[in-house]
Amino acid sequence: MFSAYHHFKPDAAKAILKNAVDNNAGIAIFDGGNKDLLMILGIIIIHPIAFFFLTPFFKPFRFSRLLFTYLIPLIPLCTVWDGIVSILRLYTPKDLYQLTRHLDAEHYTWRSGKVKNKLGMKIAYLIGYPTGHHIPARDYNEQQVTYIYP
Repeated sequence: MFSAYHHFKPDAAKAILKNAVDNNAGIAIFDGGNKDLLMILGIIIIHPIAFFFLTPFFKPFRFSRLLFTYLIPLIPLCTVWDGIVSILRLYTPKDLYQLTRHLDAEHYTWRSGKVKNKLGMKIAYLIGYPTGHHIPARDYNEQQVTYIYP
């Protein structure tokens, strides 16, 4: 699951993990962004600028999009609001691991941590898999913090 897990409240997030365990299936969750003031300021500054310059090129072209971007800036305001709320709801690697604590999953290995992508954004992840399977750790050639919980 990519860039969506922060949309789930803890009970729903736990249910997703429980479903994977109940089905003896692996699961990988990745959610990008830094839960900090700098990221929020970036959204407040960059989103409106990006919408100002890129809106005419969005397909399919609609005059309503121009209206709600330039004359009544609802689209930029809503995307800034959505971005800020998403940043505030991000799970940290520790939070992700804590969601696994309630599971009856002694036969699972959980990996939780952060890696940086090429743009420098930190990506939090949680990987869970049945213990009989092995997923080799990847060398990202960047600073990586990984918590492995057997």
